[in-house]
Amino acid sequence: MLASVLCFAGCSDAAPAATVEPSESVAAPVFASDEEALAAAVDTYEKYLDLSAEVSQEGGVNPERLLPLLDQSYGQKIVEEFQGMERVGLHVVGRGIASAYRLIEYSTSTEDISVYACQSVGSTRIIDVDGSDITPPDREQVIPMVLVFHADLDAGALLSGSTRWSGASFC
Repeated sequence: MLASVLCFAGCSDAAPAATVEPSESVAAPVFASDEEALAAAVDTYEKYLDLSAEVSQEGGVNPERLLPLLDQSYGQKIVEEFQGMERVGLHVVGRGIASAYRLIEYSTSTEDISVYACQSVGSTRIIDVDGSDITPPDREQVIPMVLVFHADLDAGALLSGSTRWSGASFC
């Protein structure tokens, strides 16, 4: 009986069925549109400004609370900067304000989002360990910035860098 079942299952004049190899699936982009990517980047940056203002006002204490908004390498850099602030006894009064966000590019292949923003620092002051205002009197009030984010399925957009725009100001 077993022989007839095996023969029935495997003995056939029909050609063997083609084996279908699983294909590599390409993951869908994290964001469905440039508008969604920009909105996520702006949301992350506004949260970053709020939290970094808090850390700055507290003299750089516990900067690790910023890490959920930052990619790993940029997070390490920011934590080190705030730790330096704490070591020398500086703190900041006020909060920077970003405006005029514009998408430069959302790359669905790398999931990187690049954004222009105008960073206003006019209302912030740098205070030293003695309580003296050491804010440079001639500093620019509005700084053109390029912000870079990495799209993440779980976190939305993680800030992965920020640099001052070196060209003519767009602010």
